[in-house]
Amino acid sequence: LALPQAYIRAGKLFAVPQLLFTHFPQNTEMLFTLALLLGSDVLAQMFNWLALALSVWWVYEAGKRDAPKPAAWLGCLLLATHTAVMLLAATAYAEPMVMLWITAAVFTFLRSRKENSRPRLLLAGLFSGLALGAKYYAGISAALLFSALVFQWARAPKGEGRERARDMGLFVGVVTAVFLPWL
Repeated sequence: LALPQAYIRAGKLFAVPQLLFTHFPQNTEMLFTLALLLGSDVLAQMFNWLALALSVWWVYEAGKRDAPKPAAWLGCLLLATHTAVMLLAATAYAEPMVMLWITAAVFTFLRSRKENSRPRLLLAGLFSGLALGAKYYAGISAALLFSALVFQWARAPKGEGRERARDMGLFVGVVTAVFLPWL
Protein backbone atom coordinates (compact mmCIF):
# COMPACT_ATOMS: atom_id res chain seq x y z
CA LEU A 1 0.00 0.00 0.00
CA ALA A 2 3.04 2.29 -0.26
CA LEU A 3 1.95 3.81 -3.56
CA PRO A 4 -1.63 4.65 -2.47
CA GLN A 5 -0.22 6.14 0.74
CA ALA A 6 2.17 8.32 -1.29
CA TYR A 7 -0.77 9.58 -3.38
CA ILE A 8 -2.72 10.43 -0.24
CA ARG A 9 0.22 12.27 1.34
CA ALA A 10 0.76 14.31 -1.83
CA GLY A 11 -2.96 14.80 -2.47
CA LYS A 12 -2.51 13.86 -6.13
CA LEU A 13 -1.36 11.19 -8.55
CA PHE A 14 2.30 11.56 -9.44
CA ALA A 15 5.34 9.51 -10.42
CA VAL A 16 7.09 8.52 -7.21
CA PRO A 17 10.81 8.56 -8.12
CA GLN A 18 11.84 5.51 -6.06
CA LEU A 19 8.82 3.37 -7.06
CA LEU A 20 8.89 1.83 -10.53
CA PHE A 21 5.27 0.73 -10.05
CA THR A 22 3.96 4.28 -10.52
CA HIS A 23 4.47 3.75 -14.25
CA PHE A 24 2.14 0.76 -14.46
CA PRO A 25 -1.67 0.76 -14.82
CA GLN A 26 -3.24 1.76 -11.54
CA ASN A 27 -6.96 0.98 -11.46
CA THR A 28 -6.58 -1.50 -8.57
CA GLU A 29 -4.34 0.90 -6.66
CA MET A 30 -7.11 3.51 -6.95
CA LEU A 31 -9.42 1.13 -5.05
CA PHE A 32 -6.71 0.69 -2.43
CA THR A 33 -6.30 4.47 -2.22
CA LEU A 34 -10.04 4.83 -1.66
CA ALA A 35 -9.86 2.26 1.14
CA LEU A 36 -7.00 4.13 2.80
CA LEU A 37 -8.84 7.45 2.45
CA LEU A 38 -11.71 5.78 4.29
CA GLY A 39 -9.20 4.87 7.00
CA SER A 40 -8.97 1.11 6.51
CA ASP A 41 -6.13 -0.98 5.15
CA VAL A 42 -8.33 -4.01 5.87
CA LEU A 43 -10.86 -2.69 3.33
CA ALA A 44 -8.11 -2.78 0.69
CA GLN A 45 -7.57 -6.47 1.48
CA MET A 46 -11.32 -7.06 1.42
CA PHE A 47 -11.43 -5.88 -2.20
CA ASN A 48 -9.19 -8.84 -3.03
CA TRP A 49 -11.28 -11.28 -1.01
CA LEU A 50 -14.30 -10.02 -2.92
CA ALA A 51 -12.44 -10.49 -6.22
CA LEU A 52 -11.60 -14.07 -5.22
CA ALA A 53 -15.18 -14.83 -4.15
CA LEU A 54 -16.64 -13.39 -7.35
CA SER A 55 -14.13 -15.25 -9.53
CA VAL A 56 -14.88 -18.57 -7.82
CA TRP A 57 -18.61 -17.92 -8.07
CA TRP A 58 -18.28 -17.08 -11.79
CA VAL A 59 -16.33 -20.29 -12.43
CA TYR A 60 -19.03 -22.25 -10.59
CA GLU A 61 -21.90 -20.62 -12.51
CA ALA A 62 -20.22 -21.17 -15.87
CA GLY A 63 -19.23 -24.70 -14.90
CA LYS A 64 -22.66 -25.83 -13.81
CA ARG A 65 -24.14 -24.53 -17.08
CA ASP A 66 -21.70 -26.44 -19.25
CA ALA A 67 -20.62 -29.42 -17.12
CA PRO A 68 -21.92 -31.75 -14.41
CA LYS A 69 -22.19 -30.12 -10.97
CA PRO A 70 -19.26 -32.08 -9.48
CA ALA A 71 -17.01 -30.70 -12.23
CA ALA A 72 -18.15 -27.16 -11.43
CA TRP A 73 -17.29 -27.68 -7.76
CA LEU A 74 -13.94 -29.18 -8.73
CA GLY A 75 -13.17 -26.13 -10.88
CA CYS A 76 -13.95 -23.86 -7.93
CA LEU A 77 -11.81 -25.94 -5.59
CA LEU A 78 -8.86 -25.94 -7.99
CA LEU A 79 -9.10 -22.18 -8.45
CA ALA A 80 -9.53 -21.32 -4.77
CA THR A 81 -6.71 -23.61 -3.62
CA HIS A 82 -4.13 -22.54 -6.20
CA THR A 83 -1.08 -21.35 -4.27
CA ALA A 84 -0.84 -17.98 -6.00
CA VAL A 85 -4.55 -17.32 -5.49
CA MET A 86 -4.44 -18.25 -1.80
CA LEU A 87 -1.36 -16.11 -1.14
CA LEU A 88 -2.33 -13.04 -3.14
CA ALA A 89 -6.02 -12.89 -2.21
CA ALA A 90 -5.01 -12.34 1.41
CA THR A 91 -3.00 -9.21 0.59
CA ALA A 92 -3.59 -5.84 -1.02
CA TYR A 93 -2.09 -6.71 -4.40
CA ALA A 94 -3.39 -6.27 -7.96
CA GLU A 95 -3.42 -9.91 -9.15
CA PRO A 96 -6.77 -10.98 -7.64
CA MET A 97 -8.48 -8.05 -9.36
CA VAL A 98 -6.82 -9.02 -12.66
CA MET A 99 -8.11 -12.57 -12.12
CA LEU A 100 -11.61 -11.22 -11.56
CA TRP A 101 -11.62 -9.03 -14.67
CA ILE A 102 -10.11 -11.71 -16.92
CA THR A 103 -12.55 -14.33 -15.62
CA ALA A 104 -15.43 -11.94 -16.23
CA ALA A 105 -14.13 -11.03 -19.69
CA VAL A 106 -13.67 -14.62 -20.85
CA PHE A 107 -17.00 -15.96 -19.57
CA THR A 108 -18.92 -12.92 -20.83
CA PHE A 109 -17.18 -13.18 -24.20
CA LEU A 110 -18.08 -16.87 -24.50
CA ARG A 111 -21.73 -16.10 -23.69
CA SER A 112 -21.73 -13.22 -26.19
CA ARG A 113 -20.59 -15.53 -28.96
CA LYS A 114 -22.98 -18.30 -27.98
CA GLU A 115 -25.95 -15.91 -27.93
CA ASN A 116 -24.64 -13.54 -30.63
CA SER A 117 -25.14 -10.71 -28.11
CA ARG A 118 -23.47 -7.34 -28.67
CA PRO A 119 -24.33 -6.07 -25.15
CA ARG A 120 -22.44 -9.05 -23.69
CA LEU A 121 -19.57 -8.40 -26.11
CA LEU A 122 -19.52 -4.81 -24.87
CA LEU A 123 -19.27 -6.12 -21.29
CA ALA A 124 -16.45 -8.45 -22.31
CA GLY A 125 -14.61 -5.44 -23.72
CA LEU A 126 -15.26 -3.48 -20.52
CA PHE A 127 -13.89 -6.29 -18.36
CA SER A 128 -10.88 -6.74 -20.66
CA GLY A 129 -10.15 -3.02 -20.42
CA LEU A 130 -10.41 -3.13 -16.62
CA ALA A 131 -8.02 -6.09 -16.53
CA LEU A 132 -5.59 -4.24 -18.77
CA GLY A 133 -5.92 -1.20 -16.51
CA ALA A 134 -4.79 -3.35 -13.59
CA LYS A 135 -1.82 -5.14 -15.21
CA TYR A 136 -0.32 -5.00 -18.69
CA TYR A 137 -0.13 -8.78 -19.05
CA ALA A 138 -3.95 -8.86 -19.18
CA GLY A 139 -3.46 -7.69 -22.75
CA ILE A 140 -2.73 -11.33 -23.60
CA SER A 141 -6.32 -12.32 -22.82
CA ALA A 142 -7.70 -9.27 -24.67
CA ALA A 143 -5.58 -10.20 -27.70
CA LEU A 144 -6.79 -13.81 -27.58
CA LEU A 145 -10.43 -12.71 -27.41
CA PHE A 146 -9.85 -10.33 -30.32
CA SER A 147 -8.18 -13.18 -32.24
CA ALA A 148 -11.34 -15.25 -31.74
CA LEU A 149 -13.33 -12.39 -33.27
CA VAL A 150 -10.93 -12.23 -36.22
CA PHE A 151 -11.34 -15.99 -36.70
CA GLN A 152 -15.14 -15.61 -36.66
CA TRP A 153 -14.90 -12.77 -39.18
CA ALA A 154 -12.66 -14.85 -41.46
CA ARG A 155 -15.08 -17.79 -41.35
CA ALA A 156 -18.28 -15.74 -41.57
CA PRO A 157 -20.72 -16.49 -44.37
CA LYS A 158 -20.73 -13.97 -47.18
CA GLY A 159 -23.46 -11.68 -45.78
CA GLU A 160 -22.18 -11.61 -42.17
CA GLY A 161 -18.68 -10.20 -42.67
CA ARG A 162 -19.75 -6.64 -41.87
CA GLU A 163 -21.46 -7.69 -38.65
CA ARG A 164 -18.36 -9.56 -37.51
CA ALA A 165 -16.21 -6.52 -38.40
CA ARG A 166 -18.53 -4.36 -36.26
CA ASP A 167 -18.06 -6.81 -33.40
CA MET A 168 -14.29 -6.45 -33.72
CA GLY A 169 -14.54 -2.66 -33.77
CA LEU A 170 -16.87 -2.62 -30.76
CA PHE A 171 -14.59 -4.87 -28.73
CA VAL A 172 -11.39 -2.97 -29.57
CA GLY A 173 -13.11 0.38 -29.03
CA VAL A 174 -14.42 -0.51 -25.58
CA VAL A 175 -11.14 -2.11 -24.43
CA THR A 176 -9.22 0.94 -25.62
CA ALA A 177 -11.62 3.46 -24.05
CA VAL A 178 -11.47 1.76 -20.65
CA PHE A 179 -7.69 1.32 -20.78
CA LEU A 180 -7.02 4.83 -22.13
CA PRO A 181 -6.56 6.57 -18.74
CA TRP A 182 -3.67 4.20 -17.97
CA LEU A 183 -2.26 4.27 -21.48
